Order: sequence, then structure tokens, then C-alpha cells
Amino acid sequence: MKVPKKDKEVLRRLAGKVAEIADLPVQREKAEMWRRLNDLEPVKSMVWIDEIPWHEMDLNGELELRTLHPFARRLEEELRRTVYLWEHMPVGMVVEGKVYSPLVVHDTGFGIGEESDVVKLDPRGVASRRFHPQIRSERDLEKIRTPVITHDVEASERNYQITTEIFGDILKVEKRGVAGIWFAPWDQLVTWWGWSRC
Repeated sequence: MKVPKKDKEVLRRLAGKVAEIADLPVQREKAEMWRRLNDLEPVKSMVWIDEIPWHEMDLNGELELRTLHPFARRLEEELRRTVYLWEHMPVGMVVEGKVYSPLVVHDTGFGIGEESDVVKLDPRGVASRRFHPQIRSERDLEKIRTPVITHDVEASERNYQITTEIFGDILKVEKRGVAGIWFAPWDQLVTWWGWSRC
């Protein structure tokens, strides 16, 4: 994988901005407040803003991606969102002087997946979909499989080396697996059964 020089320059400028933000004394203060809150000590209310409709937030081009390589675009998106949140909604946010190099993990899925048609697409790319039911009777439940998870160690190391080459003198680079899992069974069932059966 070869990340173009221009992409690296974009990423390094953003990384420098994140490093500046991470170096502010308020980051250590907020981190300490979160630690105290998690230890059930009395502190002021801490606010964490999540579930942001990113496709609606780019009013001034602050979130517009300028890199071309897919790997660089993923990194750029993460950095731009961090800077955007800090500049517009910092509340209890803590910005660390690091970037994560995700482990390359694959899974086989549940044996069935979403089958749908796009009914309507808004200008920002959000789709309304009509789902084709995959589960119509109890017999169809046999289609569901336990996913098999595998880790591509070589690809993870390759990504880490490239990420370190780009950011290593600006931000700390850490390998990290899945940071959290968001699993909404009801949403999954809708894609398998169709909304009228749920």
C-alpha cells in the first residue's frame, strides 16, 4: 500500500492540530474529572456527545475529506471529526495525543444478511430502504450462524507501520482492536424480517 505524498501532508497537518489540542492543560483536567466520576466521587456533571449525524454537520467544509487513498481517508475522517468536535462541542471531551491503528479483523457474518431496495435517497446520501424478509418461518432460523472471527496479523502490522510512518513523530500510534461494539438487535431483526413483522 502506497499512500500518496499529498495525502500524507494533509494527514500530518491534521495530526499537528490534534496534537496541539491534546497538549492543552484542560485535557488532563477533564481526564481527571472522568476518573473521579468513574470512581463515584462527586464532580460536576460530565457530558459526552455521541451518535452525531455526521452527514448533516459539514456546513462550512470542515469535514470535507481532501485525501484520495482509502486508507488515508479513514484516518483523515477520524482526525477531522476529532478537531470538529473539539471546536464545536467540546463539553466533557478528552483529546489524547494518539491515533489508533486498528487491527484487521474479519468475520463471516450471521449466515444471512440484509437484502433491500433503496426507496429514496436524500441529497446527503441517507437512504430509505425496503427490506426483503429473510426470516419467514421458524425453519428460516436455521440460516442464522455464529460468526467466525479471524485476525489478519500481517495486514494489521502493515497498517501499523504505515500509520507510524505518517504520524509517529507527531502523535503516538497504538494498535487497537474493536474499541466497542454497538449491537442493536431490534435494528438487526428489522433488516432480516422487514419492519411490518417486528
